[in-house]
Amino acid sequence: MCKRSRFCNKIFTKVFFLVIMIVVSCSAIFRASGEDDKKIIEFESIAKGGHGRIEESVNMVIKNNEKLDSLWNVVFKTRIPKPELPEVDFEKEMVLAVFMGYTSTGGYSVSIENIYEKGGMVIVERKVVTPGPDDLVTDEETQPFHIVKMAKTDKEIIFVKYDK
Repeated sequence: MCKRSRFCNKIFTKVFFLVIMIVVSCSAIFRASGEDDKKIIEFESIAKGGHGRIEESVNMVIKNNEKLDSLWNVVFKTRIPKPELPEVDFEKEMVLAVFMGYTSTGGYSVSIENIYEKGGMVIVERKVVTPGPDDLVTDEETQPFHIVKMAKTDKEIIFVKYDK
């Protein structure tokens, strides 16, 4: 009986470790497959700053030159000289803009960190930085913004919080 018990324990131990290995392997495969269906989209920053003149938090998708020109005139209304409107080929490209809205002090920022395609949608990761209670900041009012261009798409664009 003792030999049989040891034999059963050895088999049980081997089967147990085999099951654990299979579960761990499958878990790793499922995690990796979630990342594999994420297609990174390249983008180029065309403007970023703390004085965007947009008073509310808003995300924008711009698909023509008239809307970009209008936005550019608002964002750089008080800047002399106003930066030239960037070249964007709206046949092949589009513009994304994120605005944090009004802040009563400096130390705030907003940025587009990543853009990728997943599940038939384009995901734009938007990062917001706020100063801590002990951070030194200016007393100047700000309206942080970031404007980028990327390849044109007709897919739905979703802006999400950047959590890394």
